[in-house]
Amino acid sequence: MKRGVILILLSVTICNISFSEPVPAEVIFAPPRIEGVRISPDGSLVSYLAKDKSGVVNIFVKSAGKNDDRAVIEDLKEDILSYEWSFLKDRILFLKKTESGDAVHLYLFDLKSGIMRDLTPFRGISARYIFVDPRLPESAACGIEFNKRGRFDLFGINLKNGAVEEIAQVPENIVDLRADIYNRLFLATSVDRRSLKKLFYIKTQKSDKFEEMLSIGPMDEFRFIDFSSDGKYIYALSNMQNKYTSLVKFDLESRREVEVVIQSERSDVDELYFNYYQKLPIAVGFDFMKREIKVIDANHREDITFLEKFRKGIFTIHSVDLSDKRWIVSYEAYEMPKSFYVYERDSRKATLLFLENPALEKYKPIKAQPFTIKFGESEKLLLFVTLPPEEAENFPVIINLYNPENKKIGQRFDPVCQFFVSRGFGCIAFNYSGIYGFGKDFYAQGYSKEGLKRQTEELITVIKWAIDRNIANPQQVTVLSGPQGFLQSINVLSNNSDMIHTAILIDPIFSLRFLKENFPLYEYDRLKGEIGRILNKQIDYLNQLKSLSIPLVISLEKNSSLYDYKKVLDDLMEIKKAGKDVSILSYSRHSPLNLIDIFFRVEQMLSRFYNVESIKEPPNLKIEVDVR
Repeated sequence: MKRGVILILLSVTICNISFSEPVPAEVIFAPPRIEGVRISPDGSLVSYLAKDKSGVVNIFVKSAGKNDDRAVIEDLKEDILSYEWSFLKDRILFLKKTESGDAVHLYLFDLKSGIMRDLTPFRGISARYIFVDPRLPESAACGIEFNKRGRFDLFGINLKNGAVEEIAQVPENIVDLRADIYNRLFLATSVDRRSLKKLFYIKTQKSDKFEEMLSIGPMDEFRFIDFSSDGKYIYALSNMQNKYTSLVKFDLESRREVEVVIQSERSDVDELYFNYYQKLPIAVGFDFMKREIKVIDANHREDITFLEKFRKGIFTIHSVDLSDKRWIVSYEAYEMPKSFYVYERDSRKATLLFLENPALEKYKPIKAQPFTIKFGESEKLLLFVTLPPEEAENFPVIINLYNPENKKIGQRFDPVCQFFVSRGFGCIAFNYSGIYGFGKDFYAQGYSKEGLKRQTEELITVIKWAIDRNIANPQQVTVLSGPQGFLQSINVLSNNSDMIHTAILIDPIFSLRFLKENFPLYEYDRLKGEIGRILNKQIDYLNQLKSLSIPLVISLEKNSSLYDYKKVLDDLMEIKKAGKDVSILSYSRHSPLNLIDIFFRVEQMLSRFYNVESIKEPPNLKIEVDVR
C-alpha cells in the first residue's frame, strides 16, 4: 500500500521534556544509500546498487576485502531497476528503462570490455524478471510483453548470440513469477481481488502451458522459496497444514505438501537461511521474546553458531558464492539499522563492508525492553518499551502502531521510536492482532467481525498498563499509527477521548470504496453497505474528525489511490472553516523524503505544544509541499 495520508492530532497539554541529543529527521528517516548487495559467483567481487556522482542509480562493484568501489556503467542516464550476476565470467544482467523512456529492457554488461548489449531490443516493449542458473551459464530467461501489453510471457535468451525463444504464455494478471530454467519449471502467482484468494500455476517439462496447481484463502500462506535441485519439490513457507508458518516440501507430482521440514509451536518462521545455488535450506529463525535458530543442515552448524555470537541483532544471508565459501550477511536490531559484512567460511571471519546509514553512528542508540502483559482472561500481548536514558517516570509516551508492512515488530530497526526517544519521549510498540508472525489464528483475529473491537481493547490495555507502571504521564499519551492501526486509533479517539491527548495517523483510509475494493477481508456487506469490521457504522471518518476538539494537522498526497484528493481536501477545508484548528499539508507526489519532512514538522509542533527546544533548521529536501 502506498503512503498516502498523514493525519496528526495534537493537544495543547504543556509539560517539560529534557531532550538528549535529538537525531535529525533527515538522518534517521533517510532512504537506504545502498541496496541489492551481492557477491559474484566466483566470490571475487561485491556488487550493490547506489546513486553515482550524477545521482543515477548504478551498479557498483568492489574487490572483496578492498576499498576500490567503482560504478559499472559510465554516463548512465536511467536508473538500474534490478540486476543479477550471470554465470558468464564478469558479466551482469540488469533491467533499466530505455533512453527514450518508453519501455524497460534487459541488458548484458561486460565488466572487462565495458560493452553493454540490449537483449530485448523491441521498441516500446518492456521486459520484467531475470532468471539464471549456474547449470546453464550461457542462458537466461525473462518476461517480455511481446504478445500482449502488460502480460509478461516467458522467453529464454541465449547470452552468447542473443537468440530469443518463447517458453510459455503466462496466465493473466500474475503478481509473481519464479523459474528453474535448468529443470524447465515455472511458477506463476495471481490474486483474485474480490476474494483475495491466491492462485498458483505451474508449468513443467511435461506440459506445454501453465496449469492451476494450488488455491489458498486470504488467511493462508504459501510463500515460494525455491524448487528442489532435482525438480521434484517446492520448498515453501506455509501455514496450510499447521497453526504456524513452517518450512515445508510441496510435491509437484501429487500437488500437496508431503513433509514439514521444520516448525515452531509459538511463532511463524521469521528468517530462512537458504543456499539458492545448492537449493539447500541451512537453518530457520524463530522470534518470540528472544531469537531462536534451528539448524537444518549439519555442515553449516558452526557457521550459524559463529554468526549468532559475532554481534548483536538478527543476521540475514543475502548472497553466497558458487563455492559456498564466501557469504554476504547483514545484521539489524530494533535500535540499529543494517550493517553488511563479508563472511569467510574457511577462516570463520566477518569483515565490515558498509553501514546502511553511517550518519547514525554519531548518535547513541537506545535499547528497547520486551514485556508480555495480560490481555483478557488468558491471553498476552507482546510489546517493546524504549525509554530515554534519564532515570525518570511519567514520560510523555508515543504508542507506536506504525507498521507499513504489517509484520511482527520488536527485532527489526524502528526509526520512529529512536526519533522520539532521542527527544525525551517514551515509546511503546506492540504486536496487535491482525499482523503477521504469530500464527494464522492471531492474524485472522484482527480481520474478524469483532476484529476492531479486539484491537481497540488491545490499545486501551497497553495505554492503561503504561500509566499504571508510571511509564506514561496520563495526560501526555500520543498514538502514532499507519493504515493497519488507523481504525482502532480513531475508535479510541472517538469513544475514549480522555485516554489519548495527541495522535499522529499515517495513511488513514478515508475512502469506503478503497476498503471495499482492496480489502474483502473486511467482510463488506453489499446489502447493508457496511463493512463488518467497522463497528457502529464508522464509515465516514471525516465526520468523526469533526467531533474531535483538538488541533489537527493533516498531510495528503495529491495523487494518492487511498482517497479522492479533491473531495477530501474540500471536506477538510469545511472543517477548517467551521472554526477547527486544522493545518493541511499537500505533497505533490509519493516520495520517501515526504516522511522526513513530516516528522520534522511533527517535531516543531510537539516542541511548541510541550514548550521545549527542537531542531530549528529545516532539512534541505527537493519536494513540493503545499501548506494551508
